[in-house]
Amino acid sequence: MTFGIAENLSRMAIICHSLMPITPEDRARQNIDKLLKDAGWMVQDKRATNLSAGRGVAVREFPLKSGHGEADYLLFLDRAPIGVDKNSLDL
Repeated sequence: MTFGIAENLSRMAIICHSLMPITPEDRARQNIDKLLKDAGWMVQDKRATNLSAGRGVAVREFPLKSGHGEADYLLFLDRAPIGVDKNSLDL
């Protein structure tokens, strides 16, 4: 079976991540990812963003303009930004 670069990076990240202890932030991110996926969103990492992957794309840790850090999740609908979540890991 052949995988694209994004899939291979994702698989390597999962393998490396599974060797490290899980933090409360990691657990919250996993829960939020699952909720977004269950709601029909394509959840992606900022390093492997493809806004054409689906109608609704949620990008983790998306960089905001200078001085504003990064969004925990930036939501795109039809490749246009429609929402930002900057505090989701505080849940």
